[in-house]
Amino acid sequence: MASTDPYNGEGKLIVRALTAGGALPVEGANVTVFGADTQNKEIYYQFFTDSSGQTEAFILPTPAKSLSQSPGKASPYATYNIVVEREGFFSIQALLVPVFSEITSIQTVDMIPKGYANTGDYPRNIDQIRQTEPFQGG
Repeated sequence: MASTDPYNGEGKLIVRALTAGGALPVEGANVTVFGADTQNKEIYYQFFTDSSGQTEAFILPTPAKSLSQSPGKASPYATYNIVVEREGFFSIQALLVPVFSEITSIQTVDMIPKGYANTGDYPRNIDQIRQTEPFQGG
């Protein structure tokens, strides 16, 4: 007999907090994850990033994987809202992040230091970044 629970699958989520355009990890960032759908609104997790700037992979409820193989049915993924905070940085929100059953999703957030942004030196858009930070690849 098929389950009537629309969230009978499981997916994983890893949150990565980086700064300096993704070059540096942000250790000790407080990551809060909570459900954005009616079916998962009671879900609430809180983690901290490690020295590599990421959380452990944690399991979240999702709709069954089989929903992704039948068009016109319910959404084949769950959505979650994420808030990342750390002293000295602006708080970042990632809203409606999709998590699919049997998949590990990685959500990266770019943390902006408060002191750097307040100086007026922080690039305002991608064109300014390209002009002020030449490619350092090898």
